[in-house]
Amino acid sequence: VKMELWVCNPGEKDVKFQYCTPRDIGLRVFLKDTDGKEHRAAITQFLGKPVIHGALLPAGHVFKVKEFSVVLLPPGGKHEGAEPHFTLPAGDYKFRTELKLPGLTGAGADGKQRTPAEGEWTGTLKSSEVDVKLTAADAPKTVPKLPDDRYVKSGVPLAEQTWPMPPWGVEKDGLSAGLRVIGDARIGGE
Repeated sequence: VKMELWVCNPGEKDVKFQYCTPRDIGLRVFLKDTDGKEHRAAITQFLGKPVIHGALLPAGHVFKVKEFSVVLLPPGGKHEGAEPHFTLPAGDYKFRTELKLPGLTGAGADGKQRTPAEGEWTGTLKSSEVDVKLTAADAPKTVPKLPDDRYVKSGVPLAEQTWPMPPWGVEKDGLSAGLRVIGDARIGGE
């Protein structure tokens, strides 16, 4: 299941924070069963040096901080790969995440703390719960329909774009696509 984790600033002031894009830094993923037992996804630890990004989130804006996949396996299933994964039986669950910002602390060569920096938001954000139904591999396939209030309003108004607009393709059910080339390439990489 492909997931995006967004942060929203519903307040009236801009908020500064730092975040790391690797899925294992600051992210926790949970499924709660009908008995109320919470299952935490196993997440493979990232072994490289984390890259820390700074963000200034204006009031009334949203920002995507993580994109990741969650693997759902039946009992006894084996997982290979770094994605968060669960090994659970079919059934009804409530899915949620927690995100600790910035997710780590760090110091410079002089030993002074750099992450988090003074004046930055720090803490743990908890998403709302989303109802999910895990079905057996041999169950009939269904097409999910999310309620309209589950969709995050995304995008930037066309009038605010500063780059040349691409030619837009044929509209299909309210959307069209445009391709923008942002660099040159040569055969053979020259």
